[in-house]
Amino acid sequence: MYHKSLLDLKLVPHSFETISSYCKCFWKSKSKRPYKWGEKRDGNIPWIGFVGYEINFNGNIRIRKSSLKKEMSKQVEVINSAYDAIKENTKRATDKYIEESVIHRLIGMSVGRVTMWNYENGINDLCWINGFSELTQNESVSIQLKRLDRNRNKYFRQFKRKVRAIKVNAEKQVNTKTNRQKIYFGKPFSYYYQSYEKSKLSNTLDIDSNH
Repeated sequence: MYHKSLLDLKLVPHSFETISSYCKCFWKSKSKRPYKWGEKRDGNIPWIGFVGYEINFNGNIRIRKSSLKKEMSKQVEVINSAYDAIKENTKRATDKYIEESVIHRLIGMSVGRVTMWNYENGINDLCWINGFSELTQNESVSIQLKRLDRNRNKYFRQFKRKVRAIKVNAEKQVNTKTNRQKIYFGKPFSYYYQSYEKSKLSNTLDIDSNH
């Protein structure tokens, strides 16, 4: 009956797969047999996927694995694109100028236009974390956000090493500031702080104000 209904709608039915919570293929399966949503034991499945999220049986919400990987891939894509542009046109700006341009782009796409003077209460518009405002405070989310920070930092460090190995083309060098201010790109600009810790602090302040 199920297959016939799908065929009548001109949809392609997929065979049901019987898999357990301990099988990695669970998340790759198109169609699953009914399963129990509960604590991870006796074949139960603790998480279900919905849009870009995964929802736990106890109400916790984390980032869907595919969404997490997609964002990490985008970080690498931005860095590789910047490096390819430098190789093709030869380096025409100072290392610091190039590095700051790239890190600003990475920060902008991840947590928005955050600065040292507004990072505690700034609004995260048009960025990745703005699309994941429903995340709850739980250990899984904490681990995922720290993973995004580590991945971004790792590939940016590699980018800096590769850029500094390329010589500046003096004939084509553009006018850039020679004494650029050194900017700290740590915690205030991290996925973890902007999506998790700042939200946690905000919730604490709301609770205190209601007492």
